[in-house]
Amino acid sequence: MPTALYLHIGHGKTGSSYLQSALALSRQALDEAGYSYPIDAETARTASQGNITGGNIQGQPGAFARFAASTHVPEDKACLISAESLFYFILKSPDTFFDELAVLRGPDPEAVPVKVLLYLRDPLDHAVSFYQQVVKRGNYTGTLADSLATYNTPGLTLRVLNTLRDGGAEVTIRNYSRHRDRLLGSVEDWLGLPADTLSIPPVEQVNRSPTRAELELQRLVNTSKAKQSWRAVSDPLCNKLPDIRSEQPPLAPGALASFLDAMTEVIGSEDYAAAVPEAERPRIGTPADFEGRFPDPDSLSDYTFSAAQLQVLATAIGAELKRSEQLRDLLNQYREAAAKMGAQAGSTAE
Repeated sequence: MPTALYLHIGHGKTGSSYLQSALALSRQALDEAGYSYPIDAETARTASQGNITGGNIQGQPGAFARFAASTHVPEDKACLISAESLFYFILKSPDTFFDELAVLRGPDPEAVPVKVLLYLRDPLDHAVSFYQQVVKRGNYTGTLADSLATYNTPGLTLRVLNTLRDGGAEVTIRNYSRHRDRLLGSVEDWLGLPADTLSIPPVEQVNRSPTRAELELQRLVNTSKAKQSWRAVSDPLCNKLPDIRSEQPPLAPGALASFLDAMTEVIGSEDYAAAVPEAERPRIGTPADFEGRFPDPDSLSDYTFSAAQLQVLATAIGAELKRSEQLRDLLNQYREAAAKMGAQAGSTAE
């Protein structure tokens, strides 16, 4: 069993892909410092290149049990796990999460402390980034105003924090909005590592947010209900052109004011203040603080793509069309083979 469990659980849109790229690149340095970051070779390769991964485990029932049964968990080192999906695993199945964690901790769980790192983020910044992500990779078709009306990440975060602390975990909270300029340093601080232990990923932005044109194209494609349409739009654009700056989606002033009022009610509550240290507590702001940040939804009629963006889109769409043709050919071959087998069976019966 490991000497300790270190869990980085996100939450979403707080630099997790960037951190996971750094962790994959830093496995040797981590090992020398007494930490194991177990990860399969293909995921490590993808993360090391600065592409999107889900970390080194899937946060779902059975994941920790499989991890414990594998040869990946060290017996003489701390085990470091990073996955945003753990945040949602804790939300949906807290009892299962702790039961499986107990398996990973072994017969003497008190001897294997659990230390959790959770990043949160100023609500408007996070809500916009979250919206861009669910359009980009979640098939969402609504507007930013639609998304803000149902945004509840601070409330979910409070539930996760209370669940973890009730379960005996030691939780460290960092506000991504305040630490993003030294994100790797904040992880090194949590792990007690010297500065510059973690390698810098090859791209500055991992899992960047889209431009307005990219976002609108993906949103409109999502209305077709095509599964995994991001394979031909968002993923190629964000992976092949990681240095393009994202843009703010349109938002009406009334929707912004309503959102800030809702965030004040949650983040200003006594329960939230008790769970999140003041130094890391999110800043809400007022409508005046964000004046001019969002274009008016009624003012947008034209969207612009660069030559590089068009080239990436054309290549990705062509690859998906070719893949569809190959699948259609395989299906036709299967049908022909099935028809021949049926004919042969009928002939034999006669």
